Amino acid sequence: MKIVCAVFKYDYADPRRGHSFEHMHFWGTISKMYGRDAVHFPVDENIMRMGKRAMNKALLETVRREKPDLLFCNLFTNEINPGTIKKITRESGIITVNWFSDDQWRFDNFSRYWAPLFDWVVTTDPNAVEKYKKIGYDGAIKSTWAANTGLYRPVPSKKSYGVTFVGSSHGSRLKMVNFLKENGITVECWGQGWPNGRATQDEMIEIFGNSKINLNFTEVSTSARDLKTMMKTVAKVFLRRGISNM
Repeated sequence: MKIVCAVFKYDYADPRRGHSFEHMHFWGTISKMYGRDAVHFPVDENIMRMGKRAMNKALLETVRREKPDLLFCNLFTNEINPGTIKKITRESGIITVNWFSDDQWRFDNFSRYWAPLFDWVVTTDPNAVEKYKKIGYDGAIKSTWAANTGLYRPVPSKKSYGVTFVGSSHGSRLKMVNFLKENGITVECWGQGWPNGRATQDEMIEIFGNSKINLNFTEVSTSARDLKTMMKTVAKVFLRRGISNM
């Protein structure tokens, strides 16, 4: 099988933040599984290099040239034009798939409008498959998050941590960390908004592997206001590079 993987290369499209989850896990795993039959199309990097309009044209040209069996996407917002996806899905004979990361809170204002453009979509929300069926879309697949086993593995270290958390301090996370501290449990944190700052990918794996307890706050903590802030962050990255046709 030949796959074109069209996802962000950098976290929120910002090279200063390091590689994105989708680049490390989706592209990293696909490239390992399919080798030369895996074609890399870094959406954000191409937008920064040539602009959104030209990136969409380049994606169509890549699909025509490579003739893959499948196009894999992980949309953030509207970086790929609806017309581009529709053209590939309906005219090329190529199977198109999008992984929707946040159907728990983005189904009603995002996923439901974009799903019909693809042959198949993947959701991690156990309630979303039925929601897709209710809007007349039968191509939803329930899955779950995993990890690139080439990156995430036991890492021996001389360091030893107690309770740790890696992730930004948005939503109720700061409140929960403070609650634990007030009750005698100190949590060492890394990420946007914490005193330790961001951990690199290698540092994060080392922290995970050498913590007695590593926390994962599973509640949905991103509001519509937070989403707008994230979108503005991405837009600022592109604007800094003179790209305005978003």
